[in-house]
Amino acid sequence: MPDEMYFQEENDRPPIAKEKLLKKYIFPKHGSQNNYFAIESNPRTKTMYKKYDIPSVSVYDDEGIELRKKLESWRF
Repeated sequence: MPDEMYFQEENDRPPIAKEKLLKKYIFPKHGSQNNYFAIESNPRTKTMYKKYDIPSVSVYDDEGIELRKKLESWRF
């Protein structure tokens, strides 16, 4: 179970909605320099995350490798 969940409050496009949530809830509570990681399929949202140095991956990458296998090879 997640510790926190946030849902968009307006009818914005995904990157705008998620950026608003970052600024309104997540950064004030956890800081903007924390270790964040996003599972994201929307290319525009992934670009928005890059502005904040937040790495993001899709559940499947271009080669079809599952996220779990990719995460096992990374060190956080």
